Amino acid sequence: MKFVFLIFISMLIIGGCASSGGGSKNYFAEHKSNLLETLGQPHTTQPDGNGGEVWTYLVKQEILMQAKNQGLADEYGLSNSEFNVPEIHTTTVAQKFYISNQGYIYKVQ
Repeated sequence: MKFVFLIFISMLIIGGCASSGGGSKNYFAEHKSNLLETLGQPHTTQPDGNGGEVWTYLVKQEILMQAKNQGLADEYGLSNSEFNVPEIHTTTVAQKFYISNQGYIYKVQ
């Protein structure tokens, strides 16, 4: 039973990490003004070494996980109640945008 539960939780975590949040638009080849309009000012900026910039945004992602709680066991080891307990796990991911000296995004990481 614990093995099945661990597989279930692993699938939820992997699925949650693979899913993208609302701010997951692909900005490749767009002008930096579109990025500013949508996401606002970046958290950090630094030169890219080629005359452009690297803008870093911190994006919060929430993953909803549901785990089944077995409740209390009776004297035979049988559960007398079951219920789902939703848990929200929050993580922060750094998303980097490489911007050319003409102001166009040439790489998203």
